[in-house]
Amino acid sequence: MIRSVLHLGERPIPVLMTPRMEIVWLDIEADAQQLRQTLQQHPYSRYLVCRGELDDLQGVVQGRDLLAGVLAGEPLNLTAALREPLIVHEGMNILQVLEQMRQHPIPLAVVVDEYGGVEGIVTASDVLASIAGDLADTASTDTPSVQEQDGVWLLDGSLSMDELRDLLRCENLPRDVDYHTLAGLVLNQLGEVPSGGELFTLEGYQFEVVHMNGHRIHQVRVCRVAESEKSQG
Repeated sequence: MIRSVLHLGERPIPVLMTPRMEIVWLDIEADAQQLRQTLQQHPYSRYLVCRGELDDLQGVVQGRDLLAGVLAGEPLNLTAALREPLIVHEGMNILQVLEQMRQHPIPLAVVVDEYGGVEGIVTASDVLASIAGDLADTASTDTPSVQEQDGVWLLDGSLSMDELRDLLRCENLPRDVDYHTLAGLVLNQLGEVPSGGELFTLEGYQFEVVHMNGHRIHQVRVCRVAESEKSQG
C-alpha cells in the first residue's frame, strides 16, 4: 500500500487539476448582480478572485464567508473576504502539493506555469480521492487502469502524455504543449468540453470520448485507424 501511495504521489499535479478553461472564477470588478448570478449557477466551496482576466489573480474566497456576510445583511464584498492563495508550480508532483496544502489554511492550490499564468486548480479532496480511489481499484482487482482488447484501449483521462506515447508506441503525439494528460489532448483537439461520443483522429489513431464525470473527461477509447480509412480521409 505504501508503495502504491508513493507511486501515485510521484505523478505530476496537472493530471488531477481542473484545467483553466473549466475554472469558475469571480471578477472583483463585477457588480453585485453578476456575482450573485455566478454564485447561484456554480455553488462551490471556494472561488478564485481575479481582476478582469484569470491570470490577474487577486486571491481566493470561501463560499461560507460570502454567505455569512449576506446572511448578516452586509453587501457582497469580495475584497473583505479575500485570502492569500496557495500557489504551486505545474512541475510539482502530487505528494509535494499535498504536503504544502497541509501547511495552508485553505485546501486549494492554484497551479501556475513558468510565467506565472494560471494553468488550473486542485483541491486536497481531489488529491485524496484520487489516491484512495486508485488504491481501492488496486486492492479490489488486478485489472490495470489501462485496458486493451482487440487492439482497442479504454484509457483514463488522467493518463499522462508520456504514458500515452509509450502505450501506443507513438512518439509523434504532441510535445511541448500546454497540457500533460490525455484529457488535455482531447480538450485541445476538440476545442471545447465534450459531452460524450465526440471523435477525432490523430497520428493514425481514433480517439472517442466514451464517459464524462461532470465536466471531466473520464474515459477515452483509442484504436488504430485502418490504412484504408486513413487514405480515404
